Amino acid sequence: MSLNPAGSSTSYALSISGGQQGGYAIIDGAGRPGIWTGTAQSWVDLTPAGASLGQVSSVHGGQQAGYVLVGSVTHAGVWSGTAASWVDLHAFLPQRFVQSYALGIVHDAGVTYVVGWAYDPTLNRDEAIMWANGGGHVNPLSFTVFRGVLESGDLASLLDSDNNYVVVRNGITALGTESPIMVRVSGQSPLQTPTTFQFTVENKVSITGLNQLIDLYDYALGRFVNADVRAASTNDAVVTVTGSVANVETGTRNVQSQIQVRPAGPLFTNTWRSYLDQTIWVIA
Repeated sequence: MSLNPAGSSTSYALSISGGQQGGYAIIDGAGRPGIWTGTAQSWVDLTPAGASLGQVSSVHGGQQAGYVLVGSVTHAGVWSGTAASWVDLHAFLPQRFVQSYALGIVHDAGVTYVVGWAYDPTLNRDEAIMWANGGGHVNPLSFTVFRGVLESGDLASLLDSDNNYVVVRNGITALGTESPIMVRVSGQSPLQTPTTFQFTVENKVSITGLNQLIDLYDYALGRFVNADVRAASTNDAVVTVTGSVANVETGTRNVQSQIQVRPAGPLFTNTWRSYLDQTIWVIA
C-alpha cells in the first residue's frame, strides 16, 4: 500500500508502532516530517513554525521523535501528533552541542525516553544522547552573580562535573544577615507539572568555617525559599534538594535556583571563594 501523500514527489516511512507510521515526504523540494495512520490520505505534516524541513525517525505511544532544521541548525525534538506540539530537545543540551538528532522513542513505566546524537565542534565528535520525559536532566541557560565578584568561569563551567569552575570571591554586604556570595541560575523545565523536581549543586569553598545554602524559587509565593543549609566543604561536594510544581513558572516553565555562601561565625581572613563545578535540575 502506497503512503505517498498528495503533492509529494517522494516519501519515506521510517518507523511504525500502534497503527501509526512516521517518516517524511518531499513536498515543494523540502523533506517534511510527518505521520500516517495507514493511508496516503491520513498524512499529517508535522513541520513546526520556524522550521524548513525535517523527519520523523521513530514513533511510539502516540508521540514522535525526529529532527527539524531551524535556520542552519538541526534540532532534535518530539511531537504529540501535531506540528504545534513540537518540543525542541536541543534546548535541553549543554551549549557545547551545535547540532542534534533524535532517532528513537519509547515509553516505559510512565517515562518517555528519546535517544539520538549531538555534535560537539570543540571535540570534533558526535556523542550519543538520551533524553527522559522530554528533558530529564535540565542544564542552566544562564547564571548571575547576584552578590560577590566573578573571578573566572562561564556558563559552560556549570554544565558538567569536570573541575572547570565558576569561581566567585566574597563581596561586600550592607547587613550581617546577607550572604557575601550569592549565585543564581536559571533554566526551563520540559514539563509544566512535573512529578519529580530536583536540583543538584557540586561546589567547594576555599576555607573552612563557611555555610552553604541552596534556595529554590517558589512561583506561588513569588520568592526564593531555602531548601538546604549545611557546612560548606573544601572538597567538591554534591548536594541535591527536592522541589515541587510550585518551582515551575506557569506558562514559561522557567525555573530558578540560588546558591549562597556565608560565614558560619567569625573568620580570620577577609577573602574567600566559592568554586561551583556543576548545577543541574532533574525534572520529570
